[in-house]
Amino acid sequence: MEDAKATDAAFAKAAHVVALELINNRVVVNSMEPRNAVADYDPQSGRSTLYTATQGPHFVRDPLAELVLKMPKDMLRLITPNVGGGFGMKAFVYPEHALVVWASRKLKRPVKWQEDRSEAFISDNQGRDHAARAELALDENGRFLGLRVSILANLGAYLSPLALSFRLARPILSLGSMRSGPSTSMLKAYVPIPCRSAPIVVPVAPRPHICSSVWSMRPHATSA
Repeated sequence: MEDAKATDAAFAKAAHVVALELINNRVVVNSMEPRNAVADYDPQSGRSTLYTATQGPHFVRDPLAELVLKMPKDMLRLITPNVGGGFGMKAFVYPEHALVVWASRKLKRPVKWQEDRSEAFISDNQGRDHAARAELALDENGRFLGLRVSILANLGAYLSPLALSFRLARPILSLGSMRSGPSTSMLKAYVPIPCRSAPIVVPVAPRPHICSSVWSMRPHATSA
């Protein structure tokens, strides 16, 4: 279980402590097909249509309509053609989605936006960027008593839709895989450890934001 006090007690009575520092570097998706968006507006019905390559049309349409553009979601139709590479990066709302819809409604004509490769490197969701120190407490016979992982998880310059969820609810090294959420199933799959804790620091920095990017987080949990 995750219990900071029990983990500290385990380390206090440990005969041996071993430590490992790990760096999971920041990654950019770099999909073959950069993001894009085309919006059209029908003045007769008042309905907008957004064409964009996304991994989840409802993930984009609903918050874009209701939270950003402040319009009923049935007044915004979203069409997803061929997507190509996504890896989690194309599953969410981006500023360009809102801008093309807003501009098309103002101009009453189609508006198109297409990013280039350089823009993708500084505006697409990025992933990982963890620095961690893992410590293992053992008794005199080499039995595991406790695991403590201190994590520094960069958020980027501003919050993405899932920034805190991925950084706090799913600490990668100590609490398991993304699918398990706040659990210890990943570690239990290898060896039983009586107690574990994972203090996390989530700083902001002048870099692109961190979100769902390259979905699988299992490499983080298994790298130790």
